[in-house]
Amino acid sequence: MFVFPYGTVLDLTQAPYLLAPDPGYRFVGWVDSEGNPLTTVTITNDLEIFAVFEPVKCNLTLQSDVNGSVQAPLLRIYDHGTTVELSSFTTIPNSGFKLDHWENETGKTLAGNFVIHDDCTIKAVFEPTSFNLTVMTDGNGSVDSSLPGSYPRDSAVTLYAHLTFPESGSEFSGFVDENGDPVDSVLMNGNRQVTATFMIEQAVLCLFLQDEGGIMTYSYPLGTMVDLSQFNGGNEGYQFTGFVDENGDPVDSVLMNADRDITGTCTQANYLLSLLAYPGGSISGDSTRWYPAGTIVNLSQIEVTTLGGYMFQGFVNENGDSLESVIMNSNRQATAVFDEDETEAIPTLNEWGMLCLAMILMLLSINAIGSNKSRLRH
Repeated sequence: MFVFPYGTVLDLTQAPYLLAPDPGYRFVGWVDSEGNPLTTVTITNDLEIFAVFEPVKCNLTLQSDVNGSVQAPLLRIYDHGTTVELSSFTTIPNSGFKLDHWENETGKTLAGNFVIHDDCTIKAVFEPTSFNLTVMTDGNGSVDSSLPGSYPRDSAVTLYAHLTFPESGSEFSGFVDENGDPVDSVLMNGNRQVTATFMIEQAVLCLFLQDEGGIMTYSYPLGTMVDLSQFNGGNEGYQFTGFVDENGDPVDSVLMNADRDITGTCTQANYLLSLLAYPGGSISGDSTRWYPAGTIVNLSQIEVTTLGGYMFQGFVNENGDSLESVIMNSNRQATAVFDEDETEAIPTLNEWGMLCLAMILMLLSINAIGSNKSRLRH
């Protein structure tokens, strides 16, 4: 309540008569008790005037993406703080599309209703109701025409092998997706592409190596001629002797017109031990002897004959190193070593005594013969 002198003229469009509104409202002006707008008043008696406030008006602009539209009007006006119901707007999707969601200017999805506080724009976003599946081929083959086409959104399409048709000499090897990953089904959460891959039909060559050998498998395009000489058979200590086919017939190559089973035959390898002897003795028995691969030969079991005046010292290898045994992992050589026996070259005391006695006896015999001849002359 204000008190003014009689006859005062008040300009209500100027401060302090411009009032600050609450948030979401604006000051409209003053009216008298009958609601008539006032801009100035002259104080001639007691007077009652009223401040008028109204909600702020917010403009809502409606937009849509290219896959549909929104029914007019596209500009809607709401009081500040009004709850806007998105379901109240009529959307018109294009053929093959449906409304997916509404979003604001920043792209944030609006869920259900929202409260409007300022001018803003919202957009209707439409999504396809189906997506296209494109099917490509890689190699010599084709795909049934029923597989590519349009499928409902989020449906799973099974990629059946019976829908593929490899050409002669080729075989279907599977489907791969856009990233090259193997797939047997595809989720239609967008337009998708798969590729049916075909490869030259393969035949498997199985090589079995007998007698400590192993099994090896190889794949070759159908019709390939395989040269078997490239394969080495047998483990260490075994000798590869050749290949035979499924009928037992010797082969050195094989035609891969189907899966083939080829056997490589191996025999255990034998190695030669050559026994030599330095002067002073000899080897008893054979000087060359064969042993299976891996055999450990104990040389103490080799009989050696020693000549008079020599002693057997043992065996040495090819490098002159002393040997007690030899492993037959290759052809080997062992040589018997002999040294002179010095105990026979120098006579013992007993032997010297016997020699002296023999010489005395010989001298006595000579003297006795001389005495007998003298008597005969007399």
